Amino acid sequence: MDVLMLSYRGEALREFPLRSTPLEVGRGAGCDIVVHDPALRDRHLLVTAQKGAVFVYELDGANAAPMPMGTGQMIPLGRHHALSRLPVVPTRELRIDVATEPIASDRGAGPQLSVVIGRGHEARRVALGARPLTIGSGTESDLRLSDRTVSARHCRLEPCADGLRVRDLGSRNGTLLDGVLVSLARVDAGSVLRLGRTDLRLVARGRRGDARASGLIGESSAMHGVLEQVERCSRNSYSTLITGESGTGKELIARAVHDRSAVAAGPYVAVNCGGMSTSLIESELFGHEKGAFTGAGGARRGVFEQADGGTLFLDEIGELPMALQKRFLRVLENWEVRRLGSERSIRVQVRVVAATHRDLRVMVADGSFRQDLYYRIAQLGIRVPPLRDRLDDVPSLATHFLAACAEELGTKHFSEAALERLSAHHWPGNVRELLNAVRRAAVACPSVVISVDDVVQVLEDMGATHDLDAERLRAIVNTHRGNLTAAARALGIPRTTLRYRLKPRRRANRDEPSTG
Repeated sequence: MDVLMLSYRGEALREFPLRSTPLEVGRGAGCDIVVHDPALRDRHLLVTAQKGAVFVYELDGANAAPMPMGTGQMIPLGRHHALSRLPVVPTRELRIDVATEPIASDRGAGPQLSVVIGRGHEARRVALGARPLTIGSGTESDLRLSDRTVSARHCRLEPCADGLRVRDLGSRNGTLLDGVLVSLARVDAGSVLRLGRTDLRLVARGRRGDARASGLIGESSAMHGVLEQVERCSRNSYSTLITGESGTGKELIARAVHDRSAVAAGPYVAVNCGGMSTSLIESELFGHEKGAFTGAGGARRGVFEQADGGTLFLDEIGELPMALQKRFLRVLENWEVRRLGSERSIRVQVRVVAATHRDLRVMVADGSFRQDLYYRIAQLGIRVPPLRDRLDDVPSLATHFLAACAEELGTKHFSEAALERLSAHHWPGNVRELLNAVRRAAVACPSVVISVDDVVQVLEDMGATHDLDAERLRAIVNTHRGNLTAAARALGIPRTTLRYRLKPRRRANRDEPSTG
């Protein structure tokens, strides 16, 4: 581990170890290395160690490129001071210190996170790179906010070896991290910064839309919200309930929660409560001993035992028979399971994630689902939106599904008009329906390019060509700048049909001729 040596007129003053936390240099009292020289700015330099290398950033608002700082290199500061990088011969104590400080961690959050400002369709995203990002309302800030309650240079996000840190820059009303006032603190995906009246959310840019990492595709605002919930839920061991319509990808969300959790190295066991035989569901959940019932030729572990030390995903939890809900609740209360035919209990440690397309609150109200069980499994919740609420994700989803067919059907791609037609569909079957449509189009299309006619034919075969209301049709026409011919071609319908469906319906009494 190297150190930074601050010197005055060539005489050493103090050493500062180069660890994972960036060091701010300047004459301001809040700096990590304070240099009393009027020639320096209050916040002059930022020195950061990243994966064994050391970089120096000028903090003058000019967004200058980072300057590497080699071992033995000296940087002049003002008239008489200097900062040098010096090697230190490791001692026993220093080796212990280095072992506990992940200098070359691969978890560097800077290049993998984005800052999201605002919500819904008005949200904008700023990807974080390897250099620090100054945030404020002034023109000298890298990320400028239109908020009068935000200081000109309010705070700075500083990538470092073990993640990302936020540093308050002496703002008027402070920087809040998840509701707590901070001066220097680590942030991660899911963190919320509040500057004045503006909320900034940190989202995992590398994970979002990376099918190989999690199978979750999407850049829409709705999907951003889902992924933020995934990041938050994965940080703890509380039971999580995932709700959403059939075909929205609830199991992918459950798997993502597991992969990002502390038990990711443990087993992941998925079971469909609605697909198990009523006579065998108790054995599936809790296991059985040899001879416990007719046909039990040997002992069998239930899913709770199989998932011990990991995650148990219970799909369609709303289909769990009332007779088993009480026993299931007992397991969640004491984390002990007893196999059928056994006289002893087995202690397990399991993270439970459940999913359902039903409204369990309605089921609780009508007495078909236990209220105490509902509160046990719904300690945290993730709502997966239907595909019709995130149509911006359709092109990326369709392209991903088509690429998955390449090994068997060869490389193909959609025309722009074909993607527009897919995006115009209502998708009542959600992502599962889209996957089916893409596969059908890939099989039916003899050429490399899947055209809009191919897509229209597939949707007709699936009985899904008349699902567009007038409002959606007008939006498609607007994307073609009012050109009905181009819009009709993209939709795969005659221009006269499009005109008719856009024509407002008149009231019957206005359509009839007056007899007065």
